[in-house]
Amino acid sequence: MSNIENIVNYNEIFNEMKIMFLLINNKGIILDINNQALSLLGYKKSDLQNNGMYLICRDRIFDNLSKENIKKQSVNFICKNGHIIPLNLKITYFDTENSNIIMLKLEEVKAKGLVNFCELNNNLHGDSFASFIKDTKGKYVFINSKFENLFRIKREKIIGKDSYEVWNDDRSYKWEKEDLFVINTKDTFTSFESMIVDDDIKYYEIQKSPVKDNNENIIGVYGIIRDMTEDIRLKNDLMIQNEQLSILYKIMCTATNLNVEQLFDYLRDTLNGLFNIDWITVYLYNEDSKENEYLISKGISKRFYNKYILTKKNLSYINYIYNNRKSIPMSKVNENMCLVDLELAKFEGVTYLSSYPLLYNDECMGVINYGSRNVEYTYSWDNQFIELVSNTVANILKITMMYEKLEKNLKIQMEYREKLDLYFDTTLDFFCIIDSNGKFVKVGKRMTNELGWTEEEVCSKYVCDFIHEKDSAYIKTNDLFENFESGELCVRFRCKDDRYITIDWNIKFLKDADIYICSGRNLTDKILLEQKKKLIDEYINIEKVKSEFLSNVAHELRTPISIIYGSVHMIENRYNSINIQDGKITNYLKTTKKNTFRLIRLINNMLDITNYDAGCLSLDSRIHNIVKVFKDITISMTTYLKGRSVNLVFVTDLEERYMYIDVNKIERIMLNLISNSVKYSKENVPTNILIKMYEENSILYVRILDNGIGLNEEEIPCLFDRFKQLGDIMTRKTEGSGMGLYLVKALLQMQNANISINSQKTDGAEFIIEFYGKSEIVDKSIKTSDKNYDVKSDNFYMEFSDIY
Repeated sequence: MSNIENIVNYNEIFNEMKIMFLLINNKGIILDINNQALSLLGYKKSDLQNNGMYLICRDRIFDNLSKENIKKQSVNFICKNGHIIPLNLKITYFDTENSNIIMLKLEEVKAKGLVNFCELNNNLHGDSFASFIKDTKGKYVFINSKFENLFRIKREKIIGKDSYEVWNDDRSYKWEKEDLFVINTKDTFTSFESMIVDDDIKYYEIQKSPVKDNNENIIGVYGIIRDMTEDIRLKNDLMIQNEQLSILYKIMCTATNLNVEQLFDYLRDTLNGLFNIDWITVYLYNEDSKENEYLISKGISKRFYNKYILTKKNLSYINYIYNNRKSIPMSKVNENMCLVDLELAKFEGVTYLSSYPLLYNDECMGVINYGSRNVEYTYSWDNQFIELVSNTVANILKITMMYEKLEKNLKIQMEYREKLDLYFDTTLDFFCIIDSNGKFVKVGKRMTNELGWTEEEVCSKYVCDFIHEKDSAYIKTNDLFENFESGELCVRFRCKDDRYITIDWNIKFLKDADIYICSGRNLTDKILLEQKKKLIDEYINIEKVKSEFLSNVAHELRTPISIIYGSVHMIENRYNSINIQDGKITNYLKTTKKNTFRLIRLINNMLDITNYDAGCLSLDSRIHNIVKVFKDITISMTTYLKGRSVNLVFVTDLEERYMYIDVNKIERIMLNLISNSVKYSKENVPTNILIKMYEENSILYVRILDNGIGLNEEEIPCLFDRFKQLGDIMTRKTEGSGMGLYLVKALLQMQNANISINSQKTDGAEFIIEFYGKSEIVDKSIKTSDKNYDVKSDNFYMEFSDIY
């Protein structure tokens, strides 16, 4: 190393360089490597120093380096963990007195499309099979540990070499042809090969596939080697068994319908012809009772069944066969096990007996007995064949039991699924199943109907795809689908029309199934209802306070207004009695009286409205001829309106209709409606008011039409609202409180009637009153006593105080 230290200040510069450097001699021996290169390859300096380059590189470029070699080269380096890293080399030569030193500058290859072969293998199969990777030149760039164990070859002996440098010519030629096929066709190739391993023949399947980079270029061949020995041996065994089972074809045909009775009938008949078998008994092991229990018998007498089959002595014998899994070929009973009741067997003519465990794979399912009554049994007993028959019976019984169990489970499962589907389709709640990753598995019909999505659309997405972003952030932050087991969760779900509804979920995690069972209720309507209820309660409280205030104000004003009205009335009477002609005093008294009427009307309306809202306003309903009432009120008002350019006309085809009404309230209603017609009449145009009464479909209609200024379309919906005044407060030509029409509608509703406005009329206004009360039948005395209904002057002037 002294020569190196003479060239550069070695310790200060070499190891601190951010560029990767490697120093070797012309024989490929590593002299030194800096820290940057060690960090990339994962080695310690002691692992590599004074060792050959073959430890970290299989390319032969380093076998005989000289100045004439290529000075720039791309080489695959092997990391300590087995990864292959392609590096670009820049080679610089230094001549010293004793030797040649070669400095290698290493640069990582940054080009797209390169593949980490070790990572590729892990992603595909890991260490499940022996696997290898070759580049397009046929050189091995990766083998895994199973490949090393299979071929008993170390990684360093094969990496960087082609097949001819490792295997014999036959295998190399065969594998090279296969590699070229994969590279040229870009398709997978499968072949089979046999090898002798530890004096045993092994069979392998070799599958080779192309390796592509990110640009879809072929950069190598990936191969996996599967051990097929057991499969092939099993196939050979099955061929042998198939020949033997062909003899049992007739017996096996009876098992197609899984009928146990038919199976043993055919079995006894067939074995009777082959081996003179007279009877069969079968016992199955019960996992619950841990005992062998009698299943079926063929060819035995009822006495033998009662005296032997169910005895403890026989069951002990059966348990012995079961526990030892020992076959007893056909032999004389007296030579058989001592547990057999010899006297009973002799009495029944049972001279020969054989017993076999019913084996299904490694499981013993029970015991089967074959018996013969021949005094001398001369048949050739095929023990191997009978074992095969017994095991076949065991297979059939196992399949039968599994089928019955499966059929039962399927039935239960179908019933469960039907109930589940029915619940999903009929439940009023939202219902769904979610896997542990938060993806929908199944959703109920109510949920899809409410959300607007189809079941397929929902089940193709995750829960967080539907949840409001703020709620979703909460779920992700708290890792609910990892830690949540059961409880409630209230979140907002997105509908297909981008609305959000609030759902209160009750969630239960089933660990065995790894799913969440979720049921929820749509709280959106409830929340909106609560909000509306809150607003209504607030409105009711405000209206209550307002009504109480109005009631208190009205009561407080009523007494002083009454006194003022009385005083004005007395002054007027006194003034008229002394016959003083003073125009100013007359005008003052008229103005005072008019405004007093306005205040009295306002107070009365306020009191009636507060009483109506409180449910305290009462009616004095009696039977009256409503036609005459309306006619008399109209005529009476005509008298007061005379000389005021108002034409008031009442028209009807009805002579009489008796019904329960409050005459005073009807008078008040008419005064208000006609005063409105006069109040909103056109300037310098005579006011025409038509009151028309008629009956249609048992409903009495009263229509009040005028030729006034009419109504704006936007004013109609709120016309009968409380305190609603038409027009702007600064531009109105008439006064009003906005309580009149509200009170009119209230008084009519109290008398089973209603009022509306004809919104189609463009000139003037038309109010329509509908009386729904039934017509009453009255006697002659009531008709003759029906008086005239005149409007009192005070009532008229009080209602018209805003006008005259």
